[in-house]
Amino acid sequence: MVGLALVATSAVAAPTRASSADYIESVQRRGWNKAGALELSPFAGYGLNDPFLIRGGAGLRVVWWPRALVGLTVEASGWTQTPSEAARIAQRELKAELRQTGSGWALLAGAEVSAIDGKLAFGKRLVPFEIVLRGLIGGETSTEDIHSGPTLALAAAIGARFFLSPAWGLETAFAWRSASLEREIDGRLVPGRDTVVSFQVGFPLRFGGW
Repeated sequence: MVGLALVATSAVAAPTRASSADYIESVQRRGWNKAGALELSPFAGYGLNDPFLIRGGAGLRVVWWPRALVGLTVEASGWTQTPSEAARIAQRELKAELRQTGSGWALLAGAEVSAIDGKLAFGKRLVPFEIVLRGLIGGETSTEDIHSGPTLALAAAIGARFFLSPAWGLETAFAWRSASLEREIDGRLVPGRDTVVSFQVGFPLRFGGW
């Protein structure tokens, strides 16, 4: 049976009165969330929001934690896309135009915060976890953009990290990324956006910290 034990960010045990003049306070240490740590996290993702495209990608995220709950993030990823079976059926039956097969990349930087942390009880073992909010800005290339250069991209994610040891763990996240582009439709350039909502799985590995 899995139990849930939340540890508040500033949780302090109720004071134990040793006498009428003094008392003892106990503050639980976060052994898994260290200021000064460097984190490397390879990750993979799968697009969820477009039924006419199969999108998948992988990348590497680097996070430096100047404070225990605030990290500075840089990530680079590559993505590929191909028309889905639904798109091929629409093209065959409705003469719809297939979206292009191809690949692109994204380079983003920003910050993340550990908004909530706690522990999950698996039998007699406690597994620390944290809920992370991430915001990023940078550039990406898109197969559907008529221009070959990178365009401005914004990204955000919410995820949960489970620390299987003080140094490494597992992260699952829902991520959103959107970039401006121009498509050519009937010989005309039409501005639009390329938006990807994806489910990501990563494996964070932390070094150092105090």
